[in-house]
Amino acid sequence: MSTLISRSLYSSKLVTIAIVTVIIILSSCGMPNVGVKKDLNTGLSTSYSGIAMEDAAVLINDQEIHNNNIPLGKSFTIVNKNVSGLAEKDGKLFVGCSLLITDEKGNKILDEADLFKDKEGILKEEGKFLYCKVNTGEPMQTGKTYNVLVRFWDKSGPGKIENNLAILMVD
Repeated sequence: MSTLISRSLYSSKLVTIAIVTVIIILSSCGMPNVGVKKDLNTGLSTSYSGIAMEDAAVLINDQEIHNNNIPLGKSFTIVNKNVSGLAEKDGKLFVGCSLLITDEKGNKILDEADLFKDKEGILKEEGKFLYCKVNTGEPMQTGKTYNVLVRFWDKSGPGKIENNLAILMVD
């Protein structure tokens, strides 16, 4: 019996060593930035890959809010802070931004494929904060919940950031 236990412990040590070795190898190969962040107050969920970001927030009138209640008719901004890893091309960054808003049944309220399609690149310093201003109003209704999906992507590289937020329209 003790031989069986010692073999089991030996096997589990080998598995642990193998996992640690794989993690070290992947880290040294320049594994791309990948992560998910969730704000438990607002419900804002942010995933990123290929580029990194430090934090994401929801703002109204340039003030961070800590819930998902948005007054009907007001604008709010989803911002990704301290973004890094965007590919630079000719001294500029080329970023795309899509916006999709759906109602509680999944019907599209707004679907913009690339809000930045007319931009001819931005300065590197401007790329540290990627943000999307969202306007509310008709056909949205007070008391209803809407899902907002904002996707940023690097037009010169593989990186992307996705922000997903369920908002509740209030008076």
